[in-house]
Amino acid sequence: MKKTGLPVPLDRQLPFVRAVCDVMEERGELSAAIEALVAAEQRCGVAIWRNLAGDASQLGAGAFAPRDGTRAPSLRDVMELGRDWESFDKAMPLVGDDDPRSLALDEGLRRLLGETHLLLAGMDFTNEHFVRSHDGTLSVWTQRAWGSFLAGWANDVGWGPHFDKRGQRYSWKMEGFYHMDDGTLEQYGRWQDVVHEVLRQKTLRAVS
Repeated sequence: MKKTGLPVPLDRQLPFVRAVCDVMEERGELSAAIEALVAAEQRCGVAIWRNLAGDASQLGAGAFAPRDGTRAPSLRDVMELGRDWESFDKAMPLVGDDDPRSLALDEGLRRLLGETHLLLAGMDFTNEHFVRSHDGTLSVWTQRAWGSFLAGWANDVGWGPHFDKRGQRYSWKMEGFYHMDDGTLEQYGRWQDVVHEVLRQKTLRAVS
């Protein structure tokens, strides 16, 4: 189906997008993009982190919450616990999608996407990143689940409206966010490079 309105332009009115674009265009510093993202995360109650354990991580997909709600593992502890599934499960058991903590994380993430348009394709996001709320709840995504989440958010808020050849509004589906390229989002290749570095540097700062 032929669609119009693609690629979706980057919305430079948003502070995070503008800061990332400044880095892309070599007239801004990465630190400004990190600060814009951290400010938005603090307002929304959730944060996106790079999983520094890399290939050593044994985290599976799902939502996890601290077993002891009064003593949530620190971000550094989460990185270390994630190297051993049994240790992680003891501290951060799996919770259902309908658990209030999981639902609150999802809602905070929707707000964060609205403030930042931090969009990365499933194949560019899920293997190396996770989302964590301020109460310690943590969510890890499959590529399909992440694509479905972004599609639902995009349809709810009207992100990137585009239309078929009959002029009817196109509804985003999981496949639209499973894989993305410069034909989906303006300068996506460069965008994802800078956003990946923002998330990596932000995480390194937080655990150092």
